[in-house]
Amino acid sequence: MNLTSIQWTDVTWNPVRGCSRVSPGCEHCYAETMAARFSDHGMWGHGFAERTEHGGRWTRLVEPVPTKLEEPLRLRKPHRIFVNSTSDLFHESVPNEYIASVFGVMAACPQHVFQILTKRAERMALWFAWVGRGAEPFSLHSRGWRICAVNRSAAIRSGVQWPSSRQGVLVESWPLPNVWIGVSVEDQRRADERIPHLLGVPAAVRFLSIEPLLEAVDLGAFLGAGISWVIVGGESGHGARPFDVAWARSIIAQCREAKVACFVKQLGAQPVTSTPEHPRDAPLVVDHDGDYGRFDLRDRKGGDPSEWPKDLRVREMPGGEP
Repeated sequence: MNLTSIQWTDVTWNPVRGCSRVSPGCEHCYAETMAARFSDHGMWGHGFAERTEHGGRWTRLVEPVPTKLEEPLRLRKPHRIFVNSTSDLFHESVPNEYIASVFGVMAACPQHVFQILTKRAERMALWFAWVGRGAEPFSLHSRGWRICAVNRSAAIRSGVQWPSSRQGVLVESWPLPNVWIGVSVEDQRRADERIPHLLGVPAAVRFLSIEPLLEAVDLGAFLGAGISWVIVGGESGHGARPFDVAWARSIIAQCREAKVACFVKQLGAQPVTSTPEHPRDAPLVVDHDGDYGRFDLRDRKGGDPSEWPKDLRVREMPGGEP
């Protein structure tokens, strides 16, 4: 597991390796770039990504990494854990049984909060339906892990190989109280496609990661129907697309109206404003036609709130958590 600079979590846990592009939000994927950078023989990205004349590209190879399943058990102090920061737990190449094993480990670690984020909302819904139908018991033959879905109410029993015993954990309640589930949303089409699937699955906390935000998004009635948290941010890295701060202001206003926690993560590498009226408490460079203003920020990811207009400095967690 790795410490991370992602502001809304503590560490990352990647029990799956590899991914593939699925929508416009994947175009400048940082995980794809990093995997390609470390794709030489013997490195973690070997076989999963490659360097091309157009930059890093996934090879579309996706594999479970069972040897990493036990990692959360080693953390005794409570952490927020981002699950699969460089992949997608609900990728179509990940077997149902392996996804269940990840949930079993999360059930065995109630001291942590696990944050799962996916672009594959339909597969996520299908997996929950599979568990809810009372999937037959199964085993993963790796380091002694066994996870079973035991009945139609989707309780999960985790027979985990603990460091000092083989005692299992029976979880009576569903959804797991320490698991947050979210979908990525980059534009209106993806919001309309993915959020209904999220609202249909059991989760202690449902959230949206609207990053990179590529256009104005109207969340409509979604926020009042079971969404507890919204993360919003612009795109960073080479070739980053513009991020109009008016879009972020709209998301903040929608969240306030619905009493939903909002977290502005970053303004990205190309923050602009399309409105003639703009706050004067952040550096702004107006283009020669006067069509927009470009924020002149020192942080190349636009991640330093002290450089932002004051009304964008919103960093709330669900349930009022610090």
